[in-house]
Amino acid sequence: MVTLRVLVIGLLCVNASKEFYKYLIRRENNLKANCFMVHMIVLTELFLVFKHGKNDFSHASVSPLGWVFLSLLFAVFMIIFIKVLISDIINWNKNICKKEVLHTLNKEHVKQANFEANQILGIKEN
Repeated sequence: MVTLRVLVIGLLCVNASKEFYKYLIRRENNLKANCFMVHMIVLTELFLVFKHGKNDFSHASVSPLGWVFLSLLFAVFMIIFIKVLISDIINWNKNICKKEVLHTLNKEHVKQANFEANQILGIKEN
């Protein structure tokens, strides 16, 4: 069972690393499902180990250097996750603002076209 889980995570990581690289070099504006799947699976596995692993690993001792390494690994993981989350929120906000501007411009364009058409036809506005 463990081998199957590692295999699934490994196969997802192949596509996720490609998507994340394209995201970092700005070829794509958002991350796709594989990156989020890998992040969520790894984070869930980490929480499961912290919750249920106390009895399984009680006989094992982790050196202080090991705790530093695990803490740094978790910190890097969270930094990347938060950076991606913030940049996706910013991109989403930019897209909404862009749509509002285009909608406003379209309204102004329609008003101008109606005004010009009314002038050509000789219709007076109230």
